[in-house]
Amino acid sequence: MLDIKWIRENPTAFDAAMARRGRGAESPKLLALDEARRKALATLQECQERRNVASKEIGKAMGAKDMALADSLKAEVSALKDKMAAIEAEERTAAKELDDLLASLPNIPHVDIPDGKDEHDNVEIRSVGDKPRMNFKPREHFEIGEALGMMDFDKAAQISGSRFTILKGKLARLERAIGQFFLDVHTGEHGYEEVVPPLLVKDDALYGTGQLPKFKEDLFQTSKSKGLYDQSEEFQKDFATLRELELGWDKYRANNSDKGYLPMPDFILKTIDDFLSKYRESGRLWLIPTSE
Repeated sequence: MLDIKWIRENPTAFDAAMARRGRGAESPKLLALDEARRKALATLQECQERRNVASKEIGKAMGAKDMALADSLKAEVSALKDKMAAIEAEERTAAKELDDLLASLPNIPHVDIPDGKDEHDNVEIRSVGDKPRMNFKPREHFEIGEALGMMDFDKAAQISGSRFTILKGKLARLERAIGQFFLDVHTGEHGYEEVVPPLLVKDDALYGTGQLPKFKEDLFQTSKSKGLYDQSEEFQKDFATLRELELGWDKYRANNSDKGYLPMPDFILKTIDDFLSKYRESGRLWLIPTSE
């Protein structure tokens, strides 16, 4: 995900980079959402500070038996609570829209990457060796592989579906050797460190690497027995309990709107946390792109 701080400091360069990716000026909307979010946070802090001061003044007024002042301060605190609830909702909305938009943007292209609409605009950097001239029409690699009995698309389709193949014999060994050669050269001659990462990762990892949400349809995912997308009886029961608590609290708050902003009770917040901890952490996982 792109850094909103960098965009805030370099809006012109950012829009120029997006233009190279075939997109319009994105910075105005991003910065407007960012400003709305930051303004809401600043206002919330001001309200919180004033509420704290007013709460202390209530105690002093009551100690001095100045009930008129105390009632006035109580009304102010109640109004501040209502205002803070509304501002919190605005901040959450702006933050979500900002995060969703940032997550959908493509990466900024490197300055050395040539502009172009498709592969026809690619620039050849160098050419090694002479292109062979054949006095016959060369066959595709998969035609040769099948003819030699080293590639089996039909069997792979039965096992995994289309776009898969089974490599056999020397061709399978060649693929393994090429991978080993690649690792040996880069770790031994170019200073790279060989790493074997987990092949299955959580949502956050793919958001952090820019794969989600842009390439969701191109990724493979799995899920365990329990998850936010699980339809098991246990999940449905836990979700129904949580929803009943939330709806009950919404009804109570609506019936007591004259009391000002009423924060959600700790036992409901704990129920929500327990639910998310139970299902989100054991939910779906994604195959990292290089593991597919």
